[in-house]
Amino acid sequence: MIYFYFPIKDTTIYEEDTSKNTGKDEILELIKHTSGSSRRADGSVYSETFNTRILMQFNYADLSASIGDGTIPAFSTGSSTSASAYLTCHVSREEAITDLETINVLPISMSGGNSWTEGLGREHNLNESGLAVAEQGASWTNSKLETSQTWGMLKDGTQNNNWATNSGGGTWHANDALSGSQDLTSTSGDVSIDITNGVGSHLDEVMLNDGWMVKRTDDGETNS
Repeated sequence: MIYFYFPIKDTTIYEEDTSKNTGKDEILELIKHTSGSSRRADGSVYSETFNTRILMQFNYADLSASIGDGTIPAFSTGSSTSASAYLTCHVSREEAITDLETINVLPISMSGGNSWTEGLGREHNLNESGLAVAEQGASWTNSKLETSQTWGMLKDGTQNNNWATNSGGGTWHANDALSGSQDLTSTSGDVSIDITNGVGSHLDEVMLNDGWMVKRTDDGETNS
């Protein structure tokens, strides 16, 4: 039996536009503009590399209730009867995907009580100078623009973060066993990534549920 749960909040964060928020957009973007590429509308060339990342969070209340009443098996690592969890993303458009790329799904890690917010921004919220407008929500530099809360508040020693050009981009657990990944070598269209161990740790409260980050690998974000 397959059960579907949808995120309670999600947004894209942008390394190039570090204060940009698209929390109300229907589309999430995983994009890399490589230094030397000409992808701008005016045909100019990027002099630096910029990535986007996707943030999303799920409420596990219904899932926990279904496990409690026996509708869904418990998450038990190594058990043949364990439930499994997959993050599925439906592709609107894919472009210039190489066979060297891998998508990682990483559990976000923040200091307790300082979760990120979705925000009210959209892709084309621009001011008179053509710059992105964002007054609240998560961005590349801030987990909450409305309170100037940055991603720099780490809960313990288990976090990781990195970037290609501009510092920021969130913080996540470094434990690979709690993450998921999918190699794009033979993938086209929708992706489905196993995050069973991470969801199990959220449910067991071994790890706080701060949500998930979807990104390229560290090397995939910085190479040419």
